[in-house]
Amino acid sequence: MYFPLASLLKTRFLSVAKNAVWLDILYVAGMATGVFQAMGSWMMALSFAIQGSKWFKTSGAVIGLLLIASILEHFGGPSAPIFASLNVIANVFWSIWMVIFAIQLLDFGKVGNRLAVSPAYS
Repeated sequence: MYFPLASLLKTRFLSVAKNAVWLDILYVAGMATGVFQAMGSWMMALSFAIQGSKWFKTSGAVIGLLLIASILEHFGGPSAPIFASLNVIANVFWSIWMVIFAIQLLDFGKVGNRLAVSPAYS
């Protein structure tokens, strides 16, 4: 015996389930490997490319590493809350670092004179 409504519901359910899995894959691929990896890699490259104080360059590289490490939050597991906290900390320090970097680029007095792009990168 054929039940068209049951067949339709089954087809719809399978379609929604497949889409949910696909959306989860896209979320992990987009958020984890896309945004945070790009932010962390860009941060590390920028911190190595500038000529500034040693603590400023080192802090930029460490923040970049923290951003890349926070990718592991999106893969779940028992350590996901630790990486979620790491993500928040890394983003707060990233924001502070970027504000200091912007102030130095705007050349406010003596602060801006300490920062320049390395000759090898210009």
